[in-house]
Amino acid sequence: ALALLQGWWGIIRSQDLAARPDNPRSIIADRYVAHGQLLDRSNHVLAFTDGQPGQYIRRIPNPVTAPVTGYHNSIYGQAGAEFGFNNYLRGLEGTPTSLIWYHSLLYSQPPLGLEVRLSLDLDLQTQASNLLEGKTGSLILLNSNTGEILAMSSSPSFDPNQIESEWQTWIADPRAPLLNRAVQGLYPPGRALLPFLLSERLSNTDLPNFPASLTYTIQGQTFSCATLPDPQANWNTILRQGCPGAALRLGEGKTNQDFQQLYERLGFTQPPTLPLPVSSPILPIGQIDPKLSALGQDGLRISPLQMALASAALTQQGIRPAPRLGLAINTPAQSWIVFANQQGQTALPSNGIVRAWPMLAAPDLPIWETSASASGDEQEPIAWYLSGSQPTWQGNPFTLVLVLEDAEPTEAAQLGHQFWQDLLSGQP
Repeated sequence: ALALLQGWWGIIRSQDLAARPDNPRSIIADRYVAHGQLLDRSNHVLAFTDGQPGQYIRRIPNPVTAPVTGYHNSIYGQAGAEFGFNNYLRGLEGTPTSLIWYHSLLYSQPPLGLEVRLSLDLDLQTQASNLLEGKTGSLILLNSNTGEILAMSSSPSFDPNQIESEWQTWIADPRAPLLNRAVQGLYPPGRALLPFLLSERLSNTDLPNFPASLTYTIQGQTFSCATLPDPQANWNTILRQGCPGAALRLGEGKTNQDFQQLYERLGFTQPPTLPLPVSSPILPIGQIDPKLSALGQDGLRISPLQMALASAALTQQGIRPAPRLGLAINTPAQSWIVFANQQGQTALPSNGIVRAWPMLAAPDLPIWETSASASGDEQEPIAWYLSGSQPTWQGNPFTLVLVLEDAEPTEAAQLGHQFWQDLLSGQP
């Protein structure tokens, strides 16, 4: 029995045991064997091993990438991509088994780590981080076709290079700088559901009658438009301004089951598959007034990444892409090997989206957009800005989603416009 047990853990499961981040041997190996580099899509270095053998440490040269790269530390463990791609960065995956055995038998150490290329664009990530400075929230920019994450910023953030000196300060900070709000923050969608309801409505019939009132009061709470309604309000303006009256009109006749099916198609019922620690969504419980569901206040809580992927379906004629962060790995035997990408899924009717695009079109940018507000569990204001490139856009299609805590939707819209303008002008 002892021989079988030793053979099981010493031979069959030895690689799994060695790959555990809490294995003391792996901590010792970290100081003597360099991990692979994390690179952005243009091969800018996002994380590397610094120092001399026996004193190796990980460095993040651009702390603006911290929400994605995370950290790797012998005391505080791992987070972010450093955790998600740990086996590749240690050389325990992607390296020929014979080479792993050779290093294990000869040196009692793993082989050199492998380079991993991410979908992140360092310039766009820097732009997003600068835009959110001093705010509390998150910004995500996707390639709507491939699902590649080009920018994922969370604010406030942290500098992984200072983890040992600042750890106690960070964990005591009520603003939670270690939390990646893009994938771990959960927010009510509020009137950000409007473009999805619009696309479904226009796939079957025309618009309903214009709402008699743009605001709505239910259960003692009054919901208003995200921005001041235009004096010459029409369907186009109240959709982009996230007016509750529009949401209620578009949600008329929908049941709890209808909303549940919509949430499933939009990817709101399951956490996205990503090599990062992600939070599971919170779903409505019991029979909910469908009006609350139309207003996005039925108890649903989703992450900004989930909202971004659903919004990408509005840009990509109804196809919700699978998220993609890892692009390729540099192996010793075959050089760069591209990671397999998951297929997208149909989330919305394409004919409804084509009809919705002109109604959501921004007046001065080649994008569709909507601003929306929501109320958190303690009635704190949540501001959403959803947008994406129109068919006339030159180049790869983009989807941009921004969420701010304790902020007005006008501020989120202004930041979103600034990001698009910088993107169009080519400024980092």
